[in-house]
Amino acid sequence: MKPTTRTWLTLCAASIVFWGCGSDDPAGPADSTEQAPDVPPTSSMTMDFGFFTNSGAVAAAETASMSAAATKWNWITAVVHVTAMNLVTAVALEPPAHALALAFDAEPKKVGDRTYRWEYVWREGSERVEIDLEGAWNGNGTDWALYLSGNFDGKQLEDELWFHGQTSDLGRDGYWLFRALDGTTEDIVRLDWNVEGERDAELSLEIIGEGRENTGSRLAYSVDDTIIRVEWRDDNQVSYVTWDETSGAGSILTPEFNEGRRACWDEEQEDVDCADGGIGA
Repeated sequence: MKPTTRTWLTLCAASIVFWGCGSDDPAGPADSTEQAPDVPPTSSMTMDFGFFTNSGAVAAAETASMSAAATKWNWITAVVHVTAMNLVTAVALEPPAHALALAFDAEPKKVGDRTYRWEYVWREGSERVEIDLEGAWNGNGTDWALYLSGNFDGKQLEDELWFHGQTSDLGRDGYWLFRALDGTTEDIVRLDWNVEGERDAELSLEIIGEGRENTGSRLAYSVDDTIIRVEWRDDNQVSYVTWDETSGAGSILTPEFNEGRRACWDEEQEDVDCADGGIGA
């Protein structure tokens, strides 16, 4: 049951030129607006595809696919899809997550009514970027905005808004809006998030920029204890990959493979009937 090939790396065209890393402690409520709000957790920008990225899955899948009697096509197909999704998030989310993480080592100062600012520097090779993160209490939570000044990715920036968003009063959910740092003021990517704990989170990334390639495409990610589920919507097609991070069993459901029926694999990544094993998509 050899998979047909679709160029999933077109997902990368939806990526924005971002860079970066993080901290996962959820923010808690501040006692009052006379206290700086808690910086949102970097887990609000993190999709961890660990089983597929930390276990050498790509190399293992390439080796398995060379066998004439390959019995791991379901898993191999999932590796192709999840690797492409991981590339998108690595390019689009890791850099802003890293910029946000640096704020945890900075001291906030009050700069206005209910508004606080974290000022710090990001150095990357020969590049030096000054970062201003602002958080302003709004009555229902906190409004956030992060600005860059300096040489960033070959561009000279001056107080350029990179991303902004909002967190709820408990700091466990919110959204981010990202820009392309190309001189426009258009938000091109929206990321909605809810993080209740290290193994309890939902994130949804959508391309919203008008006229952008893959506008309307969406990548949803959720982790519930050991179960991770990703969903990609593009060109009126929906694909799902679900797996157990502990056992390694899982399943994939995509229109381009197995005649659009769910395909499963077991703890050894061997193809199995979905009635006999795998994790539901």
